[in-house]
Amino acid sequence: MTRRNTEGKRPAQGQPATRLAAPDPAAWAQLATLRRALYRFLAVIYLPPDEDRYRQLLEAARTIRADRALLAHFHWYLHWQPLLDHLTNEHPPNVAELLRAYTSLFVIGPGGRPSCSLYASSYLDPDRRLAGFISLQVEQQYRTAGFVLAPQMHELPDHLAIELEFVAALCAYEAEAWQARAAAHLRAILQQERHFLDTFVGSWLPELARRLVHDDMTGVYSAAAEAATALVRHDLDLLAILLSQVDEV
Repeated sequence: MTRRNTEGKRPAQGQPATRLAAPDPAAWAQLATLRRALYRFLAVIYLPPDEDRYRQLLEAARTIRADRALLAHFHWYLHWQPLLDHLTNEHPPNVAELLRAYTSLFVIGPGGRPSCSLYASSYLDPDRRLAGFISLQVEQQYRTAGFVLAPQMHELPDHLAIELEFVAALCAYEAEAWQARAAAHLRAILQQERHFLDTFVGSWLPELARRLVHDDMTGVYSAAAEAATALVRHDLDLLAILLSQVDEV
């Protein structure tokens, strides 16, 4: 994943409110903390499944489902229900089934190649001429925010799980800035969140979701891509509104 080592366009589809009544730092800090947990949950899904991660997923899914009375107020929650159904029903896919699907979908498929890629560069540069450059761009985003890839993470910077973990970390920064009522710092974080989501995540997630609908036999990975796409679209709209009013904090 990523870790912190220092302190630190286009609107998405949807129908957001045009203006918030008044910025409430405590409430927005809580929402940023919730969004952090959701992005971390999604990040774990797109790492190779093992027993520990599998246990984390099931526990997190049950927790999210238990909070449905609150979360149902968000438009994105409707798109999360299929994923939660897969992970909280009486017979969810077991870790061996998820591992087989993960390997076939994302590592080595029937023809020796994965049917889907979890790397942003595969979608942003289909001819693979600038893949290294795109990966470096993503890593530069991490470094600008004071993050480096953890030594045990043997993946390229533009892997979906790492990108989602980075967004989760930015949400944690955002929560801290709301609590501190630091308007200038908060604006910088919100701008970075919006830029990263728009340029390096939201620009290719819908295509991944489209491919997974046809290829994912478990339903978990395709449902997670739909859930992630809905959350990113929501957040792009939300961040645009917050940026228009952050100076009122």
